[in-house]
Amino acid sequence: MQWFLERISARSLPIQFGIRERREHLDDFEKLIRKKILVRAANLDAVDCTLCGEDHQCQVREEDGALFFICENGCGRQELTDDDVAIFEYDNAAFLHLLATEFGLKTNDGSIKDEADYATDAFYRLGTYKDKKVKATVYYLRTGDLHEPSSFFENASNSPKVLITNTAEPNLVHGKEGTRYCILADALVPTANKEIFYKMGIVRCFDDVRRVQFDKKNGHLSLDGKRIYTAALESPQYYFLLYLWDNWMKQVPHGDIHYFVRGKMGKQVADDSQKDCQKIKGEIKQKCKKIDEVISVPTVGHYMMADPV
Repeated sequence: MQWFLERISARSLPIQFGIRERREHLDDFEKLIRKKILVRAANLDAVDCTLCGEDHQCQVREEDGALFFICENGCGRQELTDDDVAIFEYDNAAFLHLLATEFGLKTNDGSIKDEADYATDAFYRLGTYKDKKVKATVYYLRTGDLHEPSSFFENASNSPKVLITNTAEPNLVHGKEGTRYCILADALVPTANKEIFYKMGIVRCFDDVRRVQFDKKNGHLSLDGKRIYTAALESPQYYFLLYLWDNWMKQVPHGDIHYFVRGKMGKQVADDSQKDCQKIKGEIKQKCKKIDEVISVPTVGHYMMADPV
């Protein structure tokens, strides 16, 4: 089925398939027809000549309900079947629905909804994946054009999200934090199976997911998908959380945190680094009793942000 994923990565729609692909990938082709991802759209006016050694096409003819062509080089007549002249078109909406169904995504009102006007008709929001461990928004990029997803993710929060691609991991310049990748070519099931993709293809994206999330754009601190605190943007509390988030599961000295926070604030304070850090954390704790579960003291004079033990 990888041949199909490569073909639908073409930059523009529509994408058409004919007898050549059907003969070369018969089992896959029939499966795609059954799933209504390939839909018959038209008939060929001409076909490749199979009667002589020259590379040319012959016009399709019909006589008394029979289809055939006659070789222009005098090599005779060749009967054709209805399948020989069929043109199938890729149904993008059906494929998006298939992805949502086989990966177990929750869609808007039970249907796929493209939430933006994407010029290349290639980047879509599919829906939401949710299990006991994580909730993530899932997107699909049909082509290799990374402009739109890069721009979108650059301005999105760093909450968990998955970008599904056809055959290769995208090299996104922006918005990589919080983004995971599901490559469809790595999630294919054997053709004999009823499905086309393993659900595990998307589930395994979250093997290393963090229970704690810090939204840099809005200052929200969340635990297990629930917001437990919001720091005012550009406040000492915001930069305190930001530095620990960027140093996830590292034992960070108070001095490093203090230097970063006060550098961002553009002014110094009378307190030393330890007292300053303890004061900032204490101010957070006044509104967030769970902060000690998220920010621990692994070593004297250090803080560490990590998932609760």
